[in-house]
Amino acid sequence: RVYRVAFLNADTPQAFLDLWSKSGRDKLTALVKKAYTKTNRRRAMYALKFSHRILAKRLRESVELYKNANTPFYLSDQAQYEYIVQLYRTNRIYAIRGDFTAKKTISDIATKLKDLKKTVRVFYISNCESYFEFKRQYRKNMLAIPTDDKSVILRTRAWRPWSRDGKTPVHYNYFTQSYQTFRAWLRAGIRKV
Repeated sequence: RVYRVAFLNADTPQAFLDLWSKSGRDKLTALVKKAYTKTNRRRAMYALKFSHRILAKRLRESVELYKNANTPFYLSDQAQYEYIVQLYRTNRIYAIRGDFTAKKTISDIATKLKDLKKTVRVFYISNCESYFEFKRQYRKNMLAIPTDDKSVILRTRAWRPWSRDGKTPVHYNYFTQSYQTFRAWLRAGIRKV
């Protein structure tokens, strides 16, 4: 909810970053308070209070990382940034708090997607599988997602190259797997990614 407010109230990547700066915190706080009614406001304010400093640091690190890699991304490329803003404006981004290994969230999403006759083509699960085994409920949840022959799972894996100084930055790799192969893993009882 806080990200939504920030994206919808910042016309440029720099304006977005400014909201996450120490001097922009009050402005972002006011925007969040204005954007939501009581219950959602309380939750968003809690998230903002808890995460503002952490996210500000992470955003600065990301800008530096991509700059050093000479790679444009949404915080350095206006077109990419505007694409994300447009996704928010057209309600194409849904932030859902849930547990991949529990009975409710993923199965509810799968049911709704099937009701809407939608197919998931890319399912980005970041590195969540690093934290749990593929137990029965997780397998059941992921098998319920409506996919087809073109669907893929996208994963993130972090790694830090060896260095003597211990200051080498963490690097992230992205891996794709066909959902068909992932389904075969799940049915075969694979327990860890």
